[in-house]
Amino acid sequence: MAKKRKGRVVIDSDSEDSASDDNLDQVAEIVDVVETAKVYQLGTTRTNKGLQLRHGNDTRVFRLEFVSNQEFTENEFMKWKEAMIIAGMQVPNLDEITKKEHAIKEAVNHKFNDKDIEDIVKEKDRFRKGPANYAMKKTQLLKEKAMAEESADGEKVKRIQNELEELEERAEALDRQRTKNISAISYINQRNRSWNIVESEKALVLEGQNAKNQQMDPFTRRQCKPTMVSNVRINLFIFDFLSCS
Repeated sequence: MAKKRKGRVVIDSDSEDSASDDNLDQVAEIVDVVETAKVYQLGTTRTNKGLQLRHGNDTRVFRLEFVSNQEFTENEFMKWKEAMIIAGMQVPNLDEITKKEHAIKEAVNHKFNDKDIEDIVKEKDRFRKGPANYAMKKTQLLKEKAMAEESADGEKVKRIQNELEELEERAEALDRQRTKNISAISYINQRNRSWNIVESEKALVLEGQNAKNQQMDPFTRRQCKPTMVSNVRINLFIFDFLSCS
C-alpha cells in the first residue's frame, strides 16, 4: 500500500515547523512513506508514519497530520510547477497521471486478506498505550513465559515477567480510576436520597401543623365512618314494647 502512495501529489503545511513565519500550504509529491522518530495521535489511532514530500529541490518528511489530500488551487499548482521547472524536473505527463489514477482506484477497491489484517493489528499494537483486552494479553504472556521456561531461556522469562508486572500495574491503575468514578457517582446518589428523605419529613411535619391550626369548616368534606344500625337493637325495642303491654 505504501508503494501506491508514491508519486501522488498532495498539500503539505509548514505549520510543523514552528520556526517558520509563513505557514502556507504548498503542493508536493510523495516520494516515500517512512517512519518518524515521534509517535503521535492521528484521529483515533497512534502511529509514527510520515510522508517524504518533494517540492522542487526541497525534500522533507512531514507527519500525516500536516498533509492533506484536498483539491489544491490553481495558484498553488502554478507555484509547484514553477518550482519543478526551476529545479529542472519534469512534471508528470498524461500517461503517468492515468497510471497513478488507476493505481489509486486499485488501492481504494483493495480487499484485505488475512495477512493484511494481521499486519494492521500488529502495527496498531506497536503504539497502543495499553492492550485492548488485559485478560487476553495476560494469558498470552503467561503462555509465552511457560514456553520460555521449558526452553530454559532465562532472559526471555525475565522480560516477560517484567511485562506481566507492568500489565498488572496498568490494570490496577485503571481499576482504581474506575472505582473512583463509581464511588463519586454512588456518593452523589446517596446524597440526593438523603436530601429527598429530609425534605419529605419536613413536608409531613408542615402538613401536620397546618392541619392542627386549621379551623372547623362545615363546608369542608371530612373523612368519617358511618355507623351501621344493627337488627339487634330493633329486636330489643320490639321485645320491650311487648313486655310493657
